[in-house]
Amino acid sequence: MLFRSSLMERDAMRILLPNGLEKRIAIEKKISLLWGAHETGKQFVTIQCESNQELAEWTFASFKSPMTVVPISSHLPAPAVRRIQEQLPMEKWISQANLKRSGSEVADFSKPLDQPWVVIFTSGSTGKPKGVALSGQQLKNSAEAHQQRFPQQPWLFSIPAF
Repeated sequence: MLFRSSLMERDAMRILLPNGLEKRIAIEKKISLLWGAHETGKQFVTIQCESNQELAEWTFASFKSPMTVVPISSHLPAPAVRRIQEQLPMEKWISQANLKRSGSEVADFSKPLDQPWVVIFTSGSTGKPKGVALSGQQLKNSAEAHQQRFPQQPWLFSIPAF
């Protein structure tokens, strides 16, 4: 079973999936796809997200694999997507469309909080995409700060788009 109850994993689920695991099978499929990418020697997966929930699921799947996800808004035009992909080392990334499930049993793995879980891109003032890696610790700090300031509102991990 992919979901064990380690303290760190419960923290990751609380941070990324505060409403529980309604989509457990979808997340397990994403974890298997990320492990399949890892088996090919890749490090980054560019994914197109339609919703913040989907982004949270992919980020949690990243926690359960050595891969780092690079979310791309589904609203970005193709030239902008290509500019983002050009910023990643060519031999180290794979697109979501080319993912294949792992052919072997998925390892029980929990990414350390200091490792990058997700890379977001922003254009800043230049119009050229720049990647910013977010570690699990940074995501945890953001969720905890939000919870302290707005205890009645769930923390939403949203998709940045430049």
